[in-house]
Amino acid sequence: MLKLIARRYWLVLGVGVVLTFAGSRSGFAAGRQFLRGQLPEAVSHLQPLGWLPVAAPLQLAIGLPLRNEPALNRLIQELYDPASPNYHRYLTPEQFA
Repeated sequence: MLKLIARRYWLVLGVGVVLTFAGSRSGFAAGRQFLRGQLPEAVSHLQPLGWLPVAAPLQLAIGLPLRNEPALNRLIQELYDPASPNYHRYLTPEQFA
């Protein structure tokens, strides 16, 4: 389950990065810099389809890598284990951060 979440995370992040670079035509566009190696493999082969209209809304989802993935995996297992003291004791966004 966590692998599926991680794949979706990287896909959303990659699409957001692609849309950011493909859709930016503002005054600083001439001085744009591209970060190489920052796109997940799942979206690295995609090509921009064109420019977005300047007034078009752009919704992005940006994610950061997990800092302690093994601990998160253990917690997720404990959340769904009826024998665990953490069973159904979900974290608030503040606790997760």
